[in-house]
Order: sequence, then structure tokens, then C-alpha cells
Amino acid sequence: MGNARGAVEWRVDVTGLHCPMPVIRCRATLARMMVGDVLRLRATDRDAHREIASLVGQFGHQLLAVHAGADAVEFVIRKQVSMRGAGRRVSQTLSWRACLMERLAGFAPVPAG
Repeated sequence: MGNARGAVEWRVDVTGLHCPMPVIRCRATLARMMVGDVLRLRATDRDAHREIASLVGQFGHQLLAVHAGADAVEFVIRKQVSMRGAGRRVSQTLSWRACLMERLAGFAPVPAG
């Protein structure tokens, strides 16, 4: 699948950002891309591999490669379908909520008065 102008390579660096921001930035970028374009997403978040792979699968895109480096992981994704009208997915919302709850679990509640 390609487009009339030829595939364009997009690069997004989300190093230093934590869940759910890498997924949000990935999804926003994919929404702006044309079918056939390739996204190179660089991330450091420990949950990025699971979350990005889930996003790619949910929306029918193709995960071309995952390059794990010493300090970051790079995902290479080809946009396969239009995301127009995709709307929110309950499983994705729950995934972000679960990730946020996991991050907050380490914080102790503030004692009352």
C-alpha cells in the first residue's frame, strides 16, 4: 500500500517521556500520516514495547522492526490504514488507566490532619 506522493519517513523522539505519553504521541503522529508512510519512534519508557505494539495491532498498522539500543528502543511502523473515525478504544483507555494506576501505586497517601 502506498500513496501517490511516495512514502515519507516520520521521526518522533519520546525519550524521557513516561506512559501514556509515548502512545499518545505515536497515535497523534500516525493520525497525521498518509497510508504507506513510515514512522520511526524512539522511546525509553519501560512499558513502551508493550504499549506501542498494542497500539499498532489495534489499528492495523505494520510493525516493521524494533531496534533495542543501550539507552532507547526504536520502533519502525508503517501506516497501513486510515485512522479517520477510529475513535477511542475502550481497551486502549483501560491500558492507559492501568499504566497510570501502576505509576501511582508507589505513592503513599497523605495522612489527614
